[in-house]
Formats: sequence, structure tokens, C-alpha cells
Amino acid sequence: MGTTTAVLRVIVGDRILGIICLALASPARLPGTNWFLFVVIISFIATAIWSFVYLLSIREAINFPINWVLTEFCNTLLITVLYTVAFIVQLSAWSRPYQSYYKNPNIAAGVFGIINAAVYGTGVYLIFNDWKKSRTVPNCFMYSCISYNNGNEIVNKYYTIFIKTIEYQNMGSLRDMKN
Repeated sequence: MGTTTAVLRVIVGDRILGIICLALASPARLPGTNWFLFVVIISFIATAIWSFVYLLSIREAINFPINWVLTEFCNTLLITVLYTVAFIVQLSAWSRPYQSYYKNPNIAAGVFGIINAAVYGTGVYLIFNDWKKSRTVPNCFMYSCISYNNGNEIVNKYYTIFIKTIEYQNMGSLRDMKN
């Protein structure tokens, strides 16, 4: 899987940028920085968990009925949204006109937060493409002819049945289709 390799590269980039954000924003001097550090740490932990899922081949070892790619997509999308909110909060908290020794590193942390949100957004795009490719068969239509005896004549009726790849819609019995 070429996309999995690209996703792993994005994950490594996210972890490095996360460490830079942690180093620049610590210690938290303002309430906005507390939120920023919370999001950085939560995303770092979630990214580490997904790294272990890939590196230890847990996806293949566990046979739960989980759509792993869709789950990872939702997780990465949530982290992207949280990072976007966090860097806005971080930059707005430290953009007030006061002098502090900690202002410049925290502004830099916000800028690295922007870059990290963009990298996570790239991961969302790659995982979404992987999810689209992982679906086995596209939705399709099947035409069916049903013959039945209506008194003295044989009647042929043609029905369009919509088939889904994961869920099959209950089209009813033949008695329901006749009427």
C-alpha cells in the first residue's frame, strides 16, 4: 500500500512537529496555552496509538468488525479540527501588546501548530483516498425479471434492485413485488 507508507510519513512528521509545539509552548503561562498543550498532547498520544496499530500490524491481527480506515479518518479529522482551534486560541492569547520573555516562543508554537494542522489535513486527505479505494465494489443496479402466473397468463415484470456492498436492502418477498 503506497498510501499507508505516505500516511506513516505524515504520522512521523506530526510527531516531530508535536514535540516542537510542546517544547515551545511549555510552560503554560496563559489559559489559551493550556488548551493548546492539551490538544498537542492528545493528538500526540492518538498518533502514537495509530503508529503502534500500523507498526505492530494490529489491524490484521484483530478480527473485529471495525472499518479501520474510516475510524482512522474520523480520528485524524477530529485532530485536524482541534489543532485548528488550538492554534487560533494560542495565537490570539499571545497576540496582546505586552512584553514578555515567553511571547516569542509561544507565537512560534502557534505557527508550528498551523503547520501541524496542515500536515494532519494532508493525512485526512490521504486517508480519505485510501478509504475510497478500500471499498470493494461500487454501488450498482441489477435488473431482475420475475415471472409469475396471473390466472391464465404468464406475466413478466422487470424490477430494478439496488445492491449495496455492505448492507443489502430488504426488497420484500415475491408477493410484495407482484403488486
